[in-house]
Amino acid sequence: MPWHLLKEMKKHQHGLERLLTVEQVAEYLNVDKFTVYRLLAQKKLPGFKVGNQWRFKLEIIEAWLMKNAKNAGK
Repeated sequence: MPWHLLKEMKKHQHGLERLLTVEQVAEYLNVDKFTVYRLLAQKKLPGFKVGNQWRFKLEIIEAWLMKNAKNAGK
């Protein structure tokens, strides 16, 4: 799914927020999915497990990205 379409995922479907997969987050951040797994293992990326699969809320990923982008400039 193209990253610009991820914004559409913010819209609630039947009152529920859509969740992103590892692959979608990797595409959004323009990194390999193994980088996402590494960041999760280092507890540097906010996500949660549903069963044995990682899921992410787009709004939380965006907030994390903004926070880390600001810290990178220091």
